[in-house]
Parts: sequence; C-alpha cells; structure tokens
Amino acid sequence: QASAKLGEQNDSSNDPAIFELRRTDVLSGNRLKHPGNALYKNLLIKYAPEIGETEINTVVAKVSKSIAAQDPPGRFINSIGKAQLRGDQIHKRIAKSLRDVFKRAK
Repeated sequence: QASAKLGEQNDSSNDPAIFELRRTDVLSGNRLKHPGNALYKNLLIKYAPEIGETEINTVVAKVSKSIAAQDPPGRFINSIGKAQLRGDQIHKRIAKSLRDVFKRAK
C-alpha cells in the first residue's frame, strides 16, 4: 500500500487518519507544549467566564470556530494521534474543558 501524502486521509476506511500533525491541531491529553493546545487553553480561559451569562453551546461554538479558523485549520486529534474527533466528540470535549476551567476560576 502506498504511503499517504501530507494531509491526505486514508481512503480505505471512514477513519480520518492523521498522517502529519499541524501546529494548529489540538491533541488529546495534557500537551501544552504543542502550539495548538496552548491556543486551546488560552481560548478556554478567555471564554469560560461567559458560562452562566451565555448558553454553553454558544460558548463551545466560539472555541470550536476559533480553532477551525486558524491557518491551516486546527483539528481535534484523538489521544493516539491517528484520527480526528468529530462533531459530538468535539462538543463534549470543549464543554467539559470549559466547565473545568470555569470551576477552577471561582
């Protein structure tokens, strides 16, 4: 089987395999040295205070859109770095992280 080019996904399955991580990606786990994770943490800190004033789904969307708006677009990557998280998985992850940051800030 030929190796995939940068950014290509594995066409043989529905698993969107990641062949090279981007600096804009958010990696699962506590990897704050990765630039995408550092940005993600800063976005959580920035938007967490809006919880309670704004519907959580709106706050989650702001974080998600900020990650996706980077160049190249940031992706949420699973803990083994082999697949992108999708819709509901991303929403749950961001919502949980926002609540955690909000609780710590109190």
